[in-house]
Amino acid sequence: SSSTLTVCNVKYAIYLRASASDNGSIICEIPVGSVVENLGRANSTFTKIRWNGKTGYSKTEYLR
Repeated sequence: SSSTLTVCNVKYAIYLRASASDNGSIICEIPVGSVVENLGRANSTFTKIRWNGKTGYSKTEYLR
């Protein structure tokens, strides 16, 4: 059973990245308020998520 998270603590959008790193290539932007599927913590900074059919990593601090 997967849980969901909401994009928050940011003005406009967060990046969905191809890897769990600030250097990971950007797949897309996810607007604030969007609901994403939580696929689990990747490391201390990033969480693996799925949004709009795309899977990648975003910073945990912007998800709740």
